[in-house]
Amino acid sequence: MSTEKYGLSNKIPVSLIGTLLLCLMFSIKINAQPNILKEKISLSVKNENIETILNLISKKCHCYFSYDESIVNTTKTCGLKIHNILLDSVLRLIFPDTSLKFKAIEKHIIIYRHKIYDKTRNTSPEKKNIEIHGITIDAETHEKIAFASVGIRGTNLGTVSNIEGVFILKIPEAYQDSIICISNIGYSDVCIEINKMTETPKIIGLKRSYIAIQEIIIRNNEPVSLLKKALERKTENYVSTPTLLTGFYREGIISKNKQISCSEAMVEIYKSPYAAQFPEEQIKILQSRKFIRTQSSDSVMIKLKAGTDATFLLDFMAHDIDFLSGDCFERYNYRMSDMVTYNETSAYVIEFEQKNEYDSPSYKGRIFIESENLGIIGAEFEVDIKNMKKNSGNFVVKKRLNIQPKINSVKYIAAYKKIDDKLMINHVRGDMSLRVKKRKTLFAADFLIYFELVAFDAQTQSVTKFKRNEILKNNIIFIDSQNNYNPDFWGDNNYLSPDELPKQLPEKLIRGNLNYRP
Repeated sequence: MSTEKYGLSNKIPVSLIGTLLLCLMFSIKINAQPNILKEKISLSVKNENIETILNLISKKCHCYFSYDESIVNTTKTCGLKIHNILLDSVLRLIFPDTSLKFKAIEKHIIIYRHKIYDKTRNTSPEKKNIEIHGITIDAETHEKIAFASVGIRGTNLGTVSNIEGVFILKIPEAYQDSIICISNIGYSDVCIEINKMTETPKIIGLKRSYIAIQEIIIRNNEPVSLLKKALERKTENYVSTPTLLTGFYREGIISKNKQISCSEAMVEIYKSPYAAQFPEEQIKILQSRKFIRTQSSDSVMIKLKAGTDATFLLDFMAHDIDFLSGDCFERYNYRMSDMVTYNETSAYVIEFEQKNEYDSPSYKGRIFIESENLGIIGAEFEVDIKNMKKNSGNFVVKKRLNIQPKINSVKYIAAYKKIDDKLMINHVRGDMSLRVKKRKTLFAADFLIYFELVAFDAQTQSVTKFKRNEILKNNIIFIDSQNNYNPDFWGDNNYLSPDELPKQLPEKLIRGNLNYRP
């Protein structure tokens, strides 16, 4: 993709980091149906392959299937002529192998083999994990705090709370006497003994920490000066050796508050030093699963292209981005808007927005810089809505002619954490909101497309690149490459908690249960 069109030299263009690129085909149709295996079905097919038969069942029952293609031969053919038979009995006719099991989770039917999945579970008596559950909220307003950092003091182990403030952290039993610390920009840290966190899920109240702006001398020219100094200190502030991250990647599509598709994986990531002239990243899939809700022929199919690549591009201290580039500073207005606390230190908040005389795709948002060593610890930014309409097409790479997609918003976050006193990318997320409408109709459907990566652990010793055959290929449609699913999939591995809680925590749940606050 040419960057000359955007006037950004070799910097990452908005539409590339936003590849939240979509394949739009059709619009949505979802029906709820509990206890799906106990539903009755009638079906008549002759010598069709199993994949075709499962698709027919999916359409009739409004359900969806997940299975490992290494144990389910979908090319095998069979015939059926049944009337008003329970679905689990029908599946047994299709799969007479009794080692195959069926499990229903709402409308999701999992086909798996016990003896294979038993091997994947970590049942070693030598390794025991402690599982910590919590919900991060504002101690005063009781609003949920998304993306709070959760970690074990003195280690690189940690996670983040999800968009609903929920977190799950699995740690080795050897850390049972350690301290867990929860932090978020603008709040005082909460540190708790782990043995007080393991009994029941805890509601963690974080208290806002204010820094009086009059205590800090702020001059009009400081924002750009601070940004330039922060970039000059990249070598001192960021990890200077190759790093192996263990993390969790997820991407999905949501419509009408329901997941349309979701693909997620445990991954290892090789990252070159931040001082490298040509940064290099490799990603290896350790374990993955997906689900896709079956849709009717007139439904919308949306796929996210290059979501894994976008997570790398969001590490803006490794990859140039225009609002942090010296030769693009003149395109933006910057202002010092606030001072906040983070990890018991102070940080500048710099807001930025593209100047009116520029109309190419651009960003606006906030950058957070540690006041002591000028390390950039994170940013929240979005594509400027002023230019969204004329540039919506940059985000859509394939669609039917009768489909009109309208991009409403594209938002990103990127956050860094300390690893041995050096900063390293810890959490990135992208969200695109769009509306899809068929031409010459009043019907429209709203969608939220997202991708997210969180690093649970980091190693900087004896790190080497992956073998070529282990690396996930660039620019693939990630969900098309994943096919595994089973009931206890993640075992003892850490994963990012699903966004499942209601939008508001009931007051009666919070009252008397605000377990920890500063």
